[in-house]
Amino acid sequence: MANPTIINLPYNADFNAVIQGAAQSLSMQGYEVQTRCVNPTMFELVVRKDRDGIQNIIGLGLEITCVISLINPGAINVTFNSEWTNKIIAIAVGWFFCLIPFITGLVGTYNQYKLPEKITAALNMCAAAAAQPPYPPQQ
Repeated sequence: MANPTIINLPYNADFNAVIQGAAQSLSMQGYEVQTRCVNPTMFELVVRKDRDGIQNIIGLGLEITCVISLINPGAINVTFNSEWTNKIIAIAVGWFFCLIPFITGLVGTYNQYKLPEKITAALNMCAAAAAQPPYPPQQ
């Protein structure tokens, strides 16, 4: 399910710098981030964490695809598309066979639900940083 969010950009903010700053911020939080420029006004961000091995099987793997497009020079539109399959499988297996995947599936579901908020916060932080005036030249 795609959830759109609008984020305001300051006047003359560098769209590319905001995207790259958000990607770096998420990367520093332990996420694997891939950016792809679709066209000069649209980027695709794929944010992942623990998508390989046992973490993914028990429902703790996170993945979301964000399409970030420049609406006008003062706003960007962010559309989120989350990956829920591993959580659904873990919860179903845990419900019928064993409690551990059920619990880890619920934890993964909560973390997946909160991931768009983390991405939006990173984009807002980088957009606000773009509004900061440049440092005066050193003499």
